Amino acid sequence: MSNDITDARFYVRMTVSIANCIRRDFRPIVVVAVALGLIGLVAGIRSNYAVSTAQLLLTPLPLREATTDDALAKMIGEPLDVITASRLCTSDEALRLTMEQLNSLDEFPGKLEDLSKLRQALTYEVTIVKDTPYETEYSPVLHLRARARTAAEARLMVNTWSEVSVKLAERFQERQQGLARNAFEAQKLALLEDLVEAEEEMEVFLRENNPDYVAERLETLVTLSSTFMEDRAEVEQAIVDAESKYRALQATLESQEPTITLRWTPSGRLMDWAGAPRSTAGEGEEESADLLSQDELNPVYFNILGEAADTQSTAEGKRARLAELDNQLALFAEEMLVLQAENARLQREDHRLKRAAEIVEEAYMEAAVKATFARMASELDQPGIQLLTPGAEWRVPRFRRGITFGIAGAALGFLAAAALSAGLRLVVVPALEASA
Repeated sequence: MSNDITDARFYVRMTVSIANCIRRDFRPIVVVAVALGLIGLVAGIRSNYAVSTAQLLLTPLPLREATTDDALAKMIGEPLDVITASRLCTSDEALRLTMEQLNSLDEFPGKLEDLSKLRQALTYEVTIVKDTPYETEYSPVLHLRARARTAAEARLMVNTWSEVSVKLAERFQERQQGLARNAFEAQKLALLEDLVEAEEEMEVFLRENNPDYVAERLETLVTLSSTFMEDRAEVEQAIVDAESKYRALQATLESQEPTITLRWTPSGRLMDWAGAPRSTAGEGEEESADLLSQDELNPVYFNILGEAADTQSTAEGKRARLAELDNQLALFAEEMLVLQAENARLQREDHRLKRAAEIVEEAYMEAAVKATFARMASELDQPGIQLLTPGAEWRVPRFRRGITFGIAGAALGFLAAAALSAGLRLVVVPALEASA
């Protein structure tokens, strides 16, 4: 048996046997082949659809980053991502509007009755340009495809779908920017009211108080106190000098006498001529008899006494001046304490009001920038999605697909029927006869 299998004559006998089976069942095999060919022809004709493709481009707003700490430009000016755009294009609202517009067109041959049929005819495709474990980047071009019985019908469907998608993107962008614009406008108006209130409070404070006068008066008192302190130091030094001079004059005055005795002793001849007695003192003894003797005031003593009195008077005047300076400095110090407390209170209140006004003003300016930015974004006539290329009519041969499917079906039917015939006659029937 194994020799028969390996022998080439076995394959020849099998081929002849299969040919005999096909010859015997030729008519049924042909019928099956023709039937499957017709089925393929009909399926090919009925599945002969035309496809039209449109492309949508996601475009950002031409706005720069605002001078704010938050991502305002990203929030308002960033384009739709391709995934969100695809969800928007395939939403129930987009399909409903597309179906309504298609049914309203006179050139659209068929009328759509439900969204499921339209959903099966519409497809989209996104392109990934970068795919890493950390980031996936998509192309900003979204491909929309429509499948229909004719090329004109496919073109109408994909172009209508594109127009509806662009309008929905405009509505999405308008709502997004409108909410931001309204919120920023309301915030700006509220902050403007707070700013006016803060400025009015500062005006009332400046009307009821005079911080500049208090500061200038305090500075004047500081200057006067410094001047008076210098005068006081000079007066103290003058008092010390006068007292030192007075003590020196007193010491000098103690060595002087108030009066001075003047004596005049004439010569012997003059005394003889005058008839005056001569002195009887021996040799070596001083004559003590004076002819004239007179007491006179000592001018040095009285000059020193007058200068000492003047010095003492000057010292007393300086002491009186010192007391007056001390009294004035005490008044200055008392007034300075009051003014320092008042100046500290006014400066604290002034700084508080200015700080509050600056905070509100800064917040108002930031809100104004945001409101202006949002208003500019909403006023720009640029949709987030634009139609890049519309769909076109691609000519599709009407019967090419049917003929191809028919030939393929006929060939497949012939082979299947031939295999079934050979199997029945060569395997199944002999087995049944052997078992009987």
